[in-house]
This record gives sequence, structure tokens and C-alpha cells, in this order.
Amino acid sequence: MGPLARALVSAGAARTLRQPARKPATVSSCDTIDGSGLTAIFELRLDEQSFTARVSDGDLELSRGAPESAEAIIASDPGTLTAVLWHGRRLTDALRAGEITVDGNRAAVGRFLKLFPAPTLR
Repeated sequence: MGPLARALVSAGAARTLRQPARKPATVSSCDTIDGSGLTAIFELRLDEQSFTARVSDGDLELSRGAPESAEAIIASDPGTLTAVLWHGRRLTDALRAGEITVDGNRAAVGRFLKLFPAPTLR
């Protein structure tokens, strides 16, 4: 399981994870999370689990469960999502292969996926 999936799974049913936009992240291997003005709610479906990702005012909030409404729904397995986020796999290639699906605003999804820069070794 990749760093993002571990962070999402560790969110638990009753907890919410909040990360400031321009400070080092602690819930995943991200160095920084920069919302760049993005305000939206996304649903992430990783295998059989759903998560809500809220981006607002430079904060990223992750919680277990699907939102009532979302800008877009991103469905994938953790390996494919990790490949798109950090290993150079193009989102369009994963979409074409049917390994990831996006239902909703694809432009917003593109911006959302850029919130997770590749982890760096320290």
C-alpha cells in the first residue's frame, strides 16, 4: 500500500486529518501541500474504501466515507493512484487503460492530484 493509501486508511472512521497548505505534511510522504486557490470536495474510492478529500483555504482534510456531493469522484486501486501521483504515470494513460476513473470535473482532479508532490529523502 502506498503512502497516500496508508494515510487515508489511518484516517479511521471517526478522525479527520487536516494539513496546513504550506507546512510540512505529516499524514503522508508529501513535503508540502499547496492548494493554489483550489476549493473543492472530492471522493476517493480506493478498492472497496471511500474517502472524502476537502481542499479549502490551503488546507487538505481527509476523512473516511463518501461525501454527500463532490466536484469529482476518483476511483482506482492504490497502486495505480501511486503510479499517477509519484511515478510518472500519466492520468490520461491510466484513464484510457480503465485503471482509474474520474466522474466529474477532470480539470479540478488534475489540480487536486498536483497537491501530492513526490516524496523526498531527507
